[in-house]
Amino acid sequence: MDSPEPLPPLPAEIPASQRGSALRHVAILSGILAPIAFVPWLLARRQVTLLRRRVDEMGATVARLKQYPTASVDVESGAATQLRQQLDDFRAQMERNDQTFSGMTVDMIDINEELDRLRNDVARATEQQVSRDEVRTMFGDNLIAVRQDAASFKSAVDEELRQLRGEQEVLPSESFKMADRFQTAETGPSAVDTAELHRLLDEARQTRLIFAAIGTSLGDVATIIQRVELEMGHDGRRSERLRKLALILQEDKETQRNSKGRRG
Repeated sequence: MDSPEPLPPLPAEIPASQRGSALRHVAILSGILAPIAFVPWLLARRQVTLLRRRVDEMGATVARLKQYPTASVDVESGAATQLRQQLDDFRAQMERNDQTFSGMTVDMIDINEELDRLRNDVARATEQQVSRDEVRTMFGDNLIAVRQDAASFKSAVDEELRQLRGEQEVLPSESFKMADRFQTAETGPSAVDTAELHRLLDEARQTRLIFAAIGTSLGDVATIIQRVELEMGHDGRRSERLRKLALILQEDKETQRNSKGRRG
């Protein structure tokens, strides 16, 4: 009868040298496998961090973009409001100038008639060879000066009147064009862009310069007429009315200059 085979040794009976060798193997494998597993985790975490940063940047950009249209509209609305206020000011001044221009046209008709009478008086005194007493009654003691200045006076007055007539012909058409464009500008901010508003302002300034030039010309004509009125013994009402009109137009020019100084 065969004897039974011996049983394998229990784990507790494994030699200490074998247990130490197994621990070393585990430590070596852990040291090799741990970095291999840790590197993808680091890469994934870095990628997630970058993505999170990009998301934050995109969120900030979106927030700014949401605010930009409102800010842009506010800026454009403020600029349009300021330009429209200036347009309203120019329009009010244009209306005042139109009233002045209407009165000035009537006065210019009277002035032309007065100048015709003055020239006829000088011509009659020269051609008819009236007596010295009658000449003194009509012109005072300055007939010689009047005759010497008659040609230059007539030339100067005719030149001033020619300039005024040319400017008067320009003003009505400019007023109608400005009125149409102001009416277009009043239909709403969407109807006229900023460039159009600036162009309207420039044209309004040009029209006001025309009125200022008329004021200067009227002042020159008033000076000439006052001199003749003094020599002719007239009361000087015509020259005084002209001078007042010239001052009104010049005051508009000074008002514009002062408003520019305040804005600057």
